[in-house]
Amino acid sequence: MRYVISVLCLAIGFAALYVPLSAKIQTTQTELTQERRRQELSYQVDPLQSQVNRFSERIPRGTDTNEWVQYVIEGVRQDPLKLVNLDSDKPKRAGPFQAVVMNVQIEGWVADLSSLLEWLETDERLFRIDTARIEPARNNNDIRTMHITLLGLKG
Repeated sequence: MRYVISVLCLAIGFAALYVPLSAKIQTTQTELTQERRRQELSYQVDPLQSQVNRFSERIPRGTDTNEWVQYVIEGVRQDPLKLVNLDSDKPKRAGPFQAVVMNVQIEGWVADLSSLLEWLETDERLFRIDTARIEPARNNNDIRTMHITLLGLKG
């Protein structure tokens, strides 16, 4: 009889304690899994934030497409190049930033075109060259035509 009463008390205790708590245990495990995912994401965000902080001063705030076009024209004027065409398209998203899109056609000597590309790579502002195409020289004068599509990041 003691054995039956002990088993019955154990079964009642199990039902009275574990069954109501099992739902709470499952909820807590789910919350713990979600919080661990958040923690992993925060560990991934910190290095990305430090990368953004390293170059954020190179992204001008409050600029528009016309200001970017003028900036590129000034950069082209540093070398003896002929600016044939400079068109701007609608800005597009580049991650958390807006990017000014400019299509540029320039004529000049290969060394001068190379100098312009070097300026774009090392300038204080962030440029990205999406496409670049250099046409062969015409009329044996070694003057080349370069077509580039530039993206300029703005804040």
